[in-house]
Amino acid sequence: MKKRIFYILFITLILVLGSYHYIKISEYHSLTNPLKELYYGETRYRNFLGLPLFSNLIRSNQSYREEPTWINYPSSFEHEGEEKSIYINKYDTMIFQYKKKLADNTFLFITYSYKNSKITENIELSNGDLSTAFAQERIQESKKDKESELTLKEIYQFYNLDYPKQQNISSSNKVLDYLKTYNIDKAWLEKKSHEILYDDVLKVWFEKGSQRYSFKNLGDLKIERAEMFTSE
Repeated sequence: MKKRIFYILFITLILVLGSYHYIKISEYHSLTNPLKELYYGETRYRNFLGLPLFSNLIRSNQSYREEPTWINYPSSFEHEGEEKSIYINKYDTMIFQYKKKLADNTFLFITYSYKNSKITENIELSNGDLSTAFAQERIQESKKDKESELTLKEIYQFYNLDYPKQQNISSSNKVLDYLKTYNIDKAWLEKKSHEILYDDVLKVWFEKGSQRYSFKNLGDLKIERAEMFTSE
């Protein structure tokens, strides 16, 4: 009888360990780029791979809590008048956002939207505290959450903006013309956008979090640059 119980317990232990090992391997191979790793580490309650929370790596006082969350970078990552943050939701989506105040109600936004192994860069001017990347994501969330589908106008109204009169400006020529007053040119924007993605996100993750990726190996991550940097 004792031998039978021992064998049952032994087999049960083998099955549990085998299942854990299988899950661990499956999840490891499912993380096909560094941002999937970062998202997994920040959002998974059962973190079989032991990946760290990115919010801890940057020493933010916010972290993901199973609902859409803004994680703010501490002041050590910012210069005066800047704000850097990450928006994370439950739909495998992240927005890396840089905001610089230019005038009382005008802001420069540089954003990187991540979804489906692709990260898209956008540079724009806003009349308020709203980036197009975030507005579009809220529309998608309202569809998936089976709410009344939000419109762009409703989102602008929530931020006390008059759409389309105060619609964000994303035309490269208009953005660059406006920024001349602030001694900001295309070279400055390119340097700042590189810093946001490569220094404040990827470098931090490669040095302290990633298990297998690097600047030489981005997995299947595709980076779509802003139109400003791809057009002649």
